[in-house]
Amino acid sequence: MSLAVSSRALPADRLFFGGMGVAMCLTVWYGFAPTFYLARPDAPSLSPIVYAHGLVATAWMLLFLAQVALVGAQRVDLHRRLGALAAALAVALIVATAAASIEVRGLTPRVTFSAGAVVMFAIYVAAGFHQRRRPDAHKRLMLLATVTLLPPAIARMPFIPDGSVPPNLVGLLYLLPAFAYDWALLRRIHPTILWGGAFMIVMLPLRYYFRAYIS
Repeated sequence: MSLAVSSRALPADRLFFGGMGVAMCLTVWYGFAPTFYLARPDAPSLSPIVYAHGLVATAWMLLFLAQVALVGAQRVDLHRRLGALAAALAVALIVATAAASIEVRGLTPRVTFSAGAVVMFAIYVAAGFHQRRRPDAHKRLMLLATVTLLPPAIARMPFIPDGSVPPNLVGLLYLLPAFAYDWALLRRIHPTILWGGAFMIVMLPLRYYFRAYIS
């Protein structure tokens, strides 16, 4: 892609990635408001591990928004300084998610989908830090990593059928705006979104069949 296209892409990038960040934060808020953010009186009590997971996941969502805003404000220097915080937060989120999943579901086939999400998140984040000198790939990998966090919130929405597959299937719909954005801007799907999205899509039936196999 030429430098001219890159410079024209900046305002559109701010709008797209900022909009995706807001949409993902609202998804998490809506899904977990009744049991976490604005917990109802009859909401089940949360263990310290589950509560810590909620706090760390919330911090990641807000940091994603902050990083997009910093780039949009031309504060790339501060964006890079916060990279160390993002790395530490990613590690904490991986540990907290794994611990909370095991506590809630046990070491049973029910933990398969959570384990798959942890693996995907770790891979996308590691690749994102590796590609930090390539902003086009870096920001798309961080977007993919954040999308992996959405199914638990989606699962708690009243109109989503019970089970592990429906919320993960709905979560894949968050890839569609990324596909559409790349096609509108570049007239092609960026390889990071193409292959990263394909990996996320393939992981859904793989986790389903693996869970069925070990059940």
